[in-house]
Amino acid sequence: MDEEKVPENDHNKRTRAEIGSRQAEGANVEQLRQEVYSLKAQVRKNEKIRKESIYKSPGDALALSAFTGLFGFGWLGLMYMKSYGEGIGALIISFGLIAGVYFSATSIPYIGLALAFVVAYVIFYVWQINRVCKLCVIYDQHIARNGIPPW
Repeated sequence: MDEEKVPENDHNKRTRAEIGSRQAEGANVEQLRQEVYSLKAQVRKNEKIRKESIYKSPGDALALSAFTGLFGFGWLGLMYMKSYGEGIGALIISFGLIAGVYFSATSIPYIGLALAFVVAYVIFYVWQINRVCKLCVIYDQHIARNGIPPW
């Protein structure tokens, strides 16, 4: 039984050549697909690591600022938010207010002045907690929009 022969014409020759080259490229295409899949997986992994390390947790910032602020270290929340200038300023103010409470209560036994320093510290304490929460929102929104930290 003879195989049915397809007549040779330009179209058939071109089609056979395309099929042959496509079959040869098939192995290359499969290799490229594997490389693309592995690169995509690597990019996803890197994006996950980047997002986890760049974004700031509002809960962590609030807890750090509120808890440590009770002991005069509320400026650590500002340092966590990488607002170093404000953090150093808050450090100076908080220690100044605490020193004011201490010295007005012990050296100059004037309770009114000590209460004024306590009220000033409570106001400062609330302000720095609020500031840390606002900075966290600004920081995370900037990263979500631009992919890089704002400061």
